[in-house]
Order: sequence, then structure tokens, then C-alpha cells
Amino acid sequence: MPRSAPARSAVDPAEMRAFLPHVGLIEVPDGSVARPDYRIRLAGSVIEEALGALTGRLLQEAVPPVIARRWRQVYEVVVSDKVPIRAVTQVSFEAKNFLTAELFAAPLSEDGVRVDTLLVSLAFWSNTGRATA
Repeated sequence: MPRSAPARSAVDPAEMRAFLPHVGLIEVPDGSVARPDYRIRLAGSVIEEALGALTGRLLQEAVPPVIARRWRQVYEVVVSDKVPIRAVTQVSFEAKNFLTAELFAAPLSEDGVRVDTLLVSLAFWSNTGRATA
């Protein structure tokens, strides 16, 4: 039976060394009390430099509700369709509206069926066109 998405163990951080500061891992909620919302398991240093301390926090605690809704919309497409997605958007968080962000989010699945983790990568640019990190 083919897998719907690769397992987290298939992702080797050593092979991502050059862009690891841009990488994050998001746990997908399963409807239980233990996982009521997306949990930001890991946010690389570039992500946290731009958006603040996110690692270990539930999405609903980490960002304002309007931002959490936008992020959930993207995450839910990845989870439901079991496909990676790329998006480019203007950052509208903590007065950082001078930044543009490019997001890549891909599904990961330990059992090969249910998406339980999202692998994300974020890059940020100032509106002047220079990369911030």
C-alpha cells in the first residue's frame, strides 16, 4: 500500500543543514484533549527571529486569532489533500508588515495514512528585496 506522505524519520536534518534555521515542525491536532490545536513543535531560529518565540506553543497561544485562522487555512489544505503547498504573502504580524514571507509546508505521516506533522520552511525578505536572513 503506498504511503500518503513520508514519515518524519525520513527527514534528515543533516541534509538540511544549509536551511535548517528556516525549518519548523507543526504537530497536527487529532481532536483529543492532548492535541486540541496545531502545536509548533519546532521553529528554526530565522522563524523565531522574525515572528518571536513559537517553539512548543499551541498555534492559538502563539499568534493573534486572525493570524492563527490564516495559518490554519493553509495547514488544513496540506492535511486534507496530503500535498505540499507553497505560498508567498506579506507579513502582518507584530508591525513587521515591511516583510514578505515565502512558506513551504509539506505533510508527514508516521503510519502512512494520517498526516500527523507538517514540515514547514519559511524565508523572509524586506520590501526592499533584501533577504532578512
